[in-house]
Amino acid sequence: MLTAPGVNGLGLEHLLAALRLVRGAPLADAAPGQWGWAEELRADAAALIRDVGVVAARKARAVGDVETARWAASRALVAAPEDELLMVERIKTEQQAGRTDDVRRLVHSVTRTARTLGIDLLPETVDACQEAVEGRLRARS
Repeated sequence: MLTAPGVNGLGLEHLLAALRLVRGAPLADAAPGQWGWAEELRADAAALIRDVGVVAARKARAVGDVETARWAASRALVAAPEDELLMVERIKTEQQAGRTDDVRRLVHSVTRTARTLGIDLLPETVDACQEAVEGRLRARS
């Protein structure tokens, strides 16, 4: 109900109110296959929580509130662990906060997960990682 008007149009306080309701991954207490009929609902709920976390983190960073940005992304990661978009928000938040060690740890985590899963990172993720670690974007060929 809190997100019915659309995540992008909500103010930061409404987004944070929605994130305060997050206690874990949706339907995480169900045994594998127990509620197969609810898999789509679970995936949709996790995606919504991810979107709320990303938008809230971006809005908080835009006003210089790195503590709120960190909390928003971290709270959403509880429901969508290792989500690439949320991890990028964490990287950008720690970069804005000047926490170089955390930035490197997060970049390493994102790239390690992608290698382990055998997937390519989104171009935006690659750009965020390069900028965070190298201080600039590499020229694309």
